[in-house]
Amino acid sequence: MQTVIFIAAVCLVLTVMGVTLAIAFSGSRDVGARVRRRLAERLRALPFYRLLCRRKVDVVRHIAEAPIEALEKELKNCEVCPNVRQCDEALARPEAEEVDYSFCPNEPAIREMGKNKAEP
Repeated sequence: MQTVIFIAAVCLVLTVMGVTLAIAFSGSRDVGARVRRRLAERLRALPFYRLLCRRKVDVVRHIAEAPIEALEKELKNCEVCPNVRQCDEALARPEAEEVDYSFCPNEPAIREMGKNKAEP
């Protein structure tokens, strides 16, 4: 009889733990999605968004897949960038024209994104 009670107690504890973990994981996904939506909104207000589009980066995919810390760093780089004038001039040029983007503090990250976009 004690064995049955012990097994029932263990099953109850495992069930409670399972439900708690399921709730915790679903909540963290929701939080991550909200954070990514806010980052996307910030990005759309910056020249960096136009620069990514100009460079043919899949922005939606980048926001969905990049680590949140990396996204925040890219946005901060753009927000405090001392080269706004150069960026505006580069973005004003015709798309077909070759442009040197080395002035951009996010250039290394953009090059890395370009490598990843070649994947199907």
